[in-house]
Amino acid sequence: MSYELQKSLHVLGPRPKQALETFVDLGLSDVEIARYFRIATQHVGELRRIWGV
Repeated sequence: MSYELQKSLHVLGPRPKQALETFVDLGLSDVEIARYFRIATQHVGELRRIWGV
């Protein structure tokens, strides 16, 4: 995992997978999630792929 992706992971909070799952369940797109957390859209996509979200 790249350093930049790790930084994005940290921004999602203490339970990053659960945070990402919640936003996806609410129907937000990768772009909207990235904008909310101020992280790269590609990082949202990478984390979704890694976790199968």
